[in-house]
Amino acid sequence: MSLGIPLSDEKASAYDLDAIQAWCKSSSEVVDCGSTLNAWNLFGDLPNVGKLYTSLDSQLNIVYDKLFRGCNFPSMTVPGEEYVARWWPAEIAALKRLLLLGLAEFRARLPAAKVRT
Repeated sequence: MSLGIPLSDEKASAYDLDAIQAWCKSSSEVVDCGSTLNAWNLFGDLPNVGKLYTSLDSQLNIVYDKLFRGCNFPSMTVPGEEYVARWWPAEIAALKRLLLLGLAEFRARLPAAKVRT
């Protein structure tokens, strides 16, 4: 308990945003559906997210659905089956653009790091 507020025993989520940025700037077309979907959701939850991000996000429902299905959540996947997304180059490019916009929005909200001397 902290400040009289019960804390969850649930493990905290971790986001490797450096890895997301590296993938976005790479030529790789291999998509890690879980980490990519988590980053997309993180950026989408930012308050007052920019218009560019919001506009692109609203155009990529099919890509979001592929990521979601590619996670093969047990409650959404028939036992013994697995969904493997087939990606078009344009979808990969749009996904990378969206994530780079989200990263920029996220980082713009962080206070400037103080350098210790």
